[in-house]
Amino acid sequence: MAAAYRPYKDEDSFDNLNALDDDGLNWPDNEPASLQIYERTTEDLPFPSNRRYLIACLGLAIMSMFIGLMIGYFAHSSHDECIPNYVVSLHSVRQEDPTISSKLLNSIDVANLESLVREFSKEPRVPGSARDQYLVSFIQKYFLDASFDKVSILNYTALLSLPDEINPNLIQIINEDTKQVVFNSSEGLKLDPKQIHPFSAYSPNIDLQGDLVYVNNGHPDDYRLLVDKYSIDFKGKIILVKLGELPLDQVVHTAKFHAVAAIIFFPDHKFFEVNHSAFKFPSDAIKWESALWAEFGDPLSPNYPSTAYAYRENLGSHKNTLAKISAQPISSDQAMRLIHLLGGHKSPPEWNSGSNFSHAIGPGFNNSNLKIRIKVNNHLKNETISNVFGYIKGRVEPDRYILIGSHRDSLTKGAMDAASGTGVMLEVARAFGELLKKGWRPRRTIIFCSWGAEEFNLQGSTEWLEDKYKLLHARGIVYINADTVVSGNDSLRVFASPLLHHAILNATKMVSNPDKDDSQHKTVFEKWFATFPYVRNDTIVKQSGFIQKNSYEMDLFYGDQDIFADLLTKEETLAHLNHVNSTYLISYIEGVISHRQPQILPIQGRSVYAAFTTFLGIPSMDLSYVSSNQNSEAKSLSAYSLIHTQYDTFDLFKTSIDPDFKYHKAMAQIYAEVLRDFSESLFIPFNLFHYVQFLQNVQLKIYYQAQHLFPKGGLDTDVLSSAIHNFTDSVYNFHLRQGSIDFSDPMAIRTINDQLILLERVFLDPVQLYMVNNIHLIQNPEGLYSGENETLVGLINSLYQIFSNPHNLDAEGNNLPTILERGLKPRLSILVHAIQNAADIINSVV
Repeated sequence: MAAAYRPYKDEDSFDNLNALDDDGLNWPDNEPASLQIYERTTEDLPFPSNRRYLIACLGLAIMSMFIGLMIGYFAHSSHDECIPNYVVSLHSVRQEDPTISSKLLNSIDVANLESLVREFSKEPRVPGSARDQYLVSFIQKYFLDASFDKVSILNYTALLSLPDEINPNLIQIINEDTKQVVFNSSEGLKLDPKQIHPFSAYSPNIDLQGDLVYVNNGHPDDYRLLVDKYSIDFKGKIILVKLGELPLDQVVHTAKFHAVAAIIFFPDHKFFEVNHSAFKFPSDAIKWESALWAEFGDPLSPNYPSTAYAYRENLGSHKNTLAKISAQPISSDQAMRLIHLLGGHKSPPEWNSGSNFSHAIGPGFNNSNLKIRIKVNNHLKNETISNVFGYIKGRVEPDRYILIGSHRDSLTKGAMDAASGTGVMLEVARAFGELLKKGWRPRRTIIFCSWGAEEFNLQGSTEWLEDKYKLLHARGIVYINADTVVSGNDSLRVFASPLLHHAILNATKMVSNPDKDDSQHKTVFEKWFATFPYVRNDTIVKQSGFIQKNSYEMDLFYGDQDIFADLLTKEETLAHLNHVNSTYLISYIEGVISHRQPQILPIQGRSVYAAFTTFLGIPSMDLSYVSSNQNSEAKSLSAYSLIHTQYDTFDLFKTSIDPDFKYHKAMAQIYAEVLRDFSESLFIPFNLFHYVQFLQNVQLKIYYQAQHLFPKGGLDTDVLSSAIHNFTDSVYNFHLRQGSIDFSDPMAIRTINDQLILLERVFLDPVQLYMVNNIHLIQNPEGLYSGENETLVGLINSLYQIFSNPHNLDAEGNNLPTILERGLKPRLSILVHAIQNAADIINSVV
């Protein structure tokens, strides 16, 4: 018999108690602190033990589980036909709740959007000002109210340039004999009381009188014409130029080579005209534009963040790149008054500046006693600039970042640029916050970013990129930019890296066309496709000016859509057509097979998002609703219409562009869906065939110019074609393999996603990684740098310069053999190597 234990009688505790019954045990209630003693016994106790019963139950449970597993295994021994949930894992993945997209789209509120844009466009938002600091706190509280996991503010020191509000800049015409001022740019100027006076940032101070010369757009060809035709000496002259075809910093750069003393600029009325029936570009509008473009960031700490401990150059250092020529803006009306008074040579007919009269160009006025005076009183200031961040931590991949941002600052009221972008970003943040409060969480981390000092050399975003370079290089997946999100009401315009095309196209198909008067086009995608169609390769042919093509060229130009169609008939694909796992490959090929698509423009150099791609290899995008005449690459500046003028106000939206804020709502919905797609998808939604398409399109440009420059060979473009062909095969195999992995293995999923992330990184040039230019070999935007570099754009630009020169010389006068050996062959070799590496990065991991 098993031993048991019973209480041993404690005599002190049992005084005056009855003896134990024969049939059972009486358990005494011990007093506090009294001692209970147990003794070992073999007697049968009056209550049973549960040990055997518990052991029996446990054994039965284990046996039942084992039998159930064995039955399940032998009843389903073949797992080849197991199909993962493709509703969850294909394209726009809805990992847990398939209604997340509709919840997001339905939660976007027009009233919130209007209220936010109104708030942010009440007055100018100069970095570091009291208004700017108020909005920093406003955004911080907004993110906290949205229940974000983390909200932070990071400050940097940056060099700003601001006007002297007590002694403002001005342009005058003075009669030297009478000392009378016959023209003053400050007179009749109608500005809001809180609006800072017109100025050009980073323009050096000057107070100069002299002769005025009209130089049209300030292009090198304009100077050349005046020198060749009229022998005009520009040294010490004050020039008048219309702004539009060239950015101001390029005008300043060209003027420096002609020893110009100062520049007066005004908006090109024709160039900036916008296509609104109720609105025309005002003739008294003034452009607040910067005279400096030193790539990105703080001019005194190039390539490194301007933190509290950073080394920053002295203002007097020869290293800094501050503007060397003074510039000051005026309106078109004011410019016409100056032009009316000019004497000297007659203007070429095409230089009529929008006027209906034949005018002179100078030098000097018709009345020789009149002189132009330019007075600039700007001051440089080291100011604290602030970036605000809101984080939603990912539940599966918290170390993978999806970034969305908008700049906060403006020198004018800036409703379009960029109160509209900030309003949309904050409304999207609120919508995601509502999901958070209901228990939803994205797969990957989302970071909402509010940038400071964008109007001053993109300083806010650039300093953060320089500060967090290593972190973002390892963790960043995509940057989504919300800048001038609404500047018209005709259709969508898109700038994007090729890897982002797929997600953008899908998102626009889910959002209704905000133009309710348009019954023909139901979605934003349909309207976009109808307004800005892109015919693949036909567009390239037109841009390149093809006249005659041989049969090989015809196949090259018009055959690439057949390349994608042929992929669908490959034996490997046919073998998988009856298996769901080939759905990834088929879907991605079908996404690019159409010969006609909505136009997606390459990323532009002078915006926040470009640095993410060119410096970090993070694909980036920028979306906006525009007027139909704002999609031309040649007129990229006109896309912004009235930005940087005193007319960029909230009233402009309410009276002309978006009175009901329905276009803002559509844009917020697109941004929300794209953000959800990248943060929630099981696989990052990159369609690599779009990159194939991008490379093939550029190859055509290089092939055409090389064939005509080197008809007997010399520049072997076949090696580039071969590299792209290898890359295409790797893309095909990658997307086929993507659908065949073990979906129950998180590391297999992670491997695919890591390869997708690394693809864009592989095009970063490691030799020049820490230099300002020549970072991204493929997507270095035109206009960002000079083009004299190892990038694909640099190669195309070099070929174009040579082809355009009647003597087949480059910009430095080198002949073809020299150009070929010193420039073109090395550049082509670097590009081919990068494309081969891209193929390697997505091949099967050994």
